[in-house]
Amino acid sequence: MKRNILTLPLLLLTTLTLGSCAGTSTSGGGTSTSYPSIDEWEDDSVDDIVTDGAGNVVFDDVEISMWSVTTNPDSVYQDQIIDEFNRAYEGQIHVTVYHESRYSIFSNLVSTVAQDPENAPDLFYGYGERIASLVDNDIFVPMGPYLEMADIGFDRNNFEKALIDNCYIGDMLYGIPYGVDSAIIFARKDILEENGLAVPTNLTELADVCDALVDKAAAGELMIRGEDSDNAGAGDVYAWRKYNPTLEGTYYPFPISSGDMWINAYVAQTAVYQNGGSLVREEDGHANWNSPEAEKGLQILRDFLYPTATSVNRHPFSKADLNYDAGVTEFLRGTGVFKLDGAWSGYTNYTLMDNMYGKDGGAKENLAIINLGNMLTTDNTTSYSKTIFGDSHAASIVSSTTSRTKRVAASILANYLAENSGGVWTQAGHLPASLIVQNSHDLYLDNEYYEKYVQYYGSPSQYVTALPTKYYDEVSDSFSVALKAAMASTYKDRPIADILQENYEDCELRISDREDL
Repeated sequence: MKRNILTLPLLLLTTLTLGSCAGTSTSGGGTSTSYPSIDEWEDDSVDDIVTDGAGNVVFDDVEISMWSVTTNPDSVYQDQIIDEFNRAYEGQIHVTVYHESRYSIFSNLVSTVAQDPENAPDLFYGYGERIASLVDNDIFVPMGPYLEMADIGFDRNNFEKALIDNCYIGDMLYGIPYGVDSAIIFARKDILEENGLAVPTNLTELADVCDALVDKAAAGELMIRGEDSDNAGAGDVYAWRKYNPTLEGTYYPFPISSGDMWINAYVAQTAVYQNGGSLVREEDGHANWNSPEAEKGLQILRDFLYPTATSVNRHPFSKADLNYDAGVTEFLRGTGVFKLDGAWSGYTNYTLMDNMYGKDGGAKENLAIINLGNMLTTDNTTSYSKTIFGDSHAASIVSSTTSRTKRVAASILANYLAENSGGVWTQAGHLPASLIVQNSHDLYLDNEYYEKYVQYYGSPSQYVTALPTKYYDEVSDSFSVALKAAMASTYKDRPIADILQENYEDCELRISDREDL
């Protein structure tokens, strides 16, 4: 039996009232007015639309496949949302989801659309900042016409400006943003308080706290506790002891690695933006990180490892040249106070501290969560000092989907994901792109996971992503090479400006080679 699309209270973006405390986007995000451009688009789908007497699109057991960049634990929460969608649209639209790592899913999507289009997804859930590059490869089609056919009241003004702007190429919408996330600093509040220190709120305070921790450790006065402490029995993580510099060596309060996703994908970029720079040149989509502002940001990160007479810190925060996932063991043992992790790890880290210190106040008394705002700049008075660079999750319609009915159904699913970016998705630690969700007590502000940890992640209005560019891979990859060189002990005496310029020239060559193909 054919059924009309349901008229449900799930269409929250059209039925809820926008609160008065919605923030505005900081500088650095958004879309270019002149780049990228595309040829005039014509709908190439097969017109198999069936409507009822009122002109509403009719869906009859339409099967939609979605590929998603989310993996465990995010995939568990996203699957719950998809299950809710399937129940709400039972008999009309049914979605099957496939999850794959960010390190392979994008290349897999491009090759599947080109070589095996019948097995390509109908909807792709990836990153908003990559949309321009994928549109340039003819992977996505505009979503706007299908949202109009769905007639569900989509309005771009109901979304965080920086995140929705990145879904537009010219004046055409190619995706709907779901949320945004970044790296988060987790801190052992119990150790800080035991040593008479406060949780830092900016870079200067972080440097002062880390220097004090190192000084106390060197003097044999630093009190620590945690798993595998020398004087703690099996299962006893409550026994305080003094750090022994003779046996345990130099104390490093904040182990970091440029090979980590946290530094490589979020922290270094945040340092650029918090010092007034950006990653992408607006007028043509080329790299924009060969600048004094980017140099200043990367110098701050280099100083974390190799402090100088002019750096904000006197002691190294971390050993140099550490491997991936630096700081995890030290954080649990108490031999380190700070560690970087993904925003999606809030639930895991909070639960872990609850289990470790449940008899001693749990995570609430022993764990502090610090967002990156003001943590990578020495000047907290600028309009961009609180800016945080993140990934924007967005859903787009894949070009190999030829059925117009499927494209309309996929647009409804994309909109549903945005409307449900509170609730269970809050547990995953992602901040909602929807302004209505942001300001809803039922959907977000009264959520137990928001109250536990997400509230400390900062406002979504602080977050930016790279400007849309078809050269996303070239710009991002070359910056990553520059970052790792800037933080490597091998190049610690080489000026960062030289490293940036060398890799900028390499980026330009890669772009030129691409254009010559």
